[in-house]
Order: sequence, then C-alpha cells, then structure tokens
Amino acid sequence: MACASARAQAPALLYTSDRLTARCAKGSWYYVSTDKKTKTGIKAGTYGWVSASYLDIQLCLPENVECPYNR
Repeated sequence: MACASARAQAPALLYTSDRLTARCAKGSWYYVSTDKKTKTGIKAGTYGWVSASYLDIQLCLPENVECPYNR
C-alpha cells in the first residue's frame, strides 16, 4: 500500500492546471482526489498523496475528516 513519503516513486504526473480536492492532511502531505481527468490521463476520482510543496492550496480543510493513513 502506498503512503506519504518523499522517497516514494511518483506514480503519475500532475500539471498546475489539474484540479484536486484535498481529503485530509498528514503533516506536510495531502490525500487528494482528481476532480476531472488530468492532462496526463489520470481518471477523475483517483486518490493519492501529494506533498504540500507542490500544491497551491486555495481552501481550508475541516479538522474532523478521516484520513486513510494506512492505505
């Protein structure tokens, strides 16, 4: 199972124009889903971890959202 790690290999590429929804945060990592198909072909509704350093966060998360830490 994948987890948030700077050492993990990136399974896909995202562009700055790709829109994501942050589902939860763990430290400086966000568990996100794609809002629609990305420029590189990632399907809408795909989930994964992204480092906050790669995100332009425009909305805050509620504090009580469950996070799939061990998925």
